[in-house]
Amino acid sequence: MFLHPSNGAGVIVSGLRMQQVLHKYIKSTVFKVVVCSSVLLLLCFMPASAIEDQAETRVSKDDDDAWLENDWEVRLRAVNEGELKFLGKPPDGRVLNTRNSLTITPASIQTGWVALYQCQANLDPLQSVEVVYRYKGIRNLRVVSSRGVGSVEVTSHTVLLTDVASSAEVCIRAEVRVLNKIRDAVYEIKSGPFHRRFFDGYFPVHLQYSLTYPAEALAIESVSPAAQTGFEHRIQTNNLAIDAWFEGKLNIAVRFRLI
Repeated sequence: MFLHPSNGAGVIVSGLRMQQVLHKYIKSTVFKVVVCSSVLLLLCFMPASAIEDQAETRVSKDDDDAWLENDWEVRLRAVNEGELKFLGKPPDGRVLNTRNSLTITPASIQTGWVALYQCQANLDPLQSVEVVYRYKGIRNLRVVSSRGVGSVEVTSHTVLLTDVASSAEVCIRAEVRVLNKIRDAVYEIKSGPFHRRFFDGYFPVHLQYSLTYPAEALAIESVSPAAQTGFEHRIQTNNLAIDAWFEGKLNIAVRFRLI
């Protein structure tokens, strides 16, 4: 595993010293946890220098030993290097769960603004996590519920969590400008890449994604990726529901046709 700290230096770690070196490294380095999507918050553990998505989380902490020791062997086993792999069954151990709900209204077709409700569950224990949203358009961000979190502070583009316990949960609401007109009478929402990254490895994610739209104005034309084992989707009159278990990087595109 090759670690890239925020000062640009590199450290090669292998063998029995992996846990010891990483524990010391994490205690002395500022990390960002990527929020990996235009519409979705996924904790992707990576150094500050590696951020490239629309939102990010900064972590600075003397982490509890348990953060590395509780499921360290699970984290290192069969590390995925970014290739998308859908999982046929839920993996063992704690898995980050993201429940994401988007609501398109008739007004959204004109403005591009969509209502977002999002919950993150099974978070890792950290002393301080700052979620920084990097959307081109976001407004009215607020935390509506939390569990296993000491305190919450919200600004226009950030949510600061302190004393995050193991398996904590936080839910937010906001409005995000993510509905784009592709051509006449065709609109699209792109989400991703969704991933949970720890240094150079990608780990399992359970994504529950819901998209509600005005059936009198829009009809779904296509969903990508196609339905398959580990990526199930169901289209009803005015709703798309996706349930996905995966490792690596997942991008989702939903295209609508104006009725």
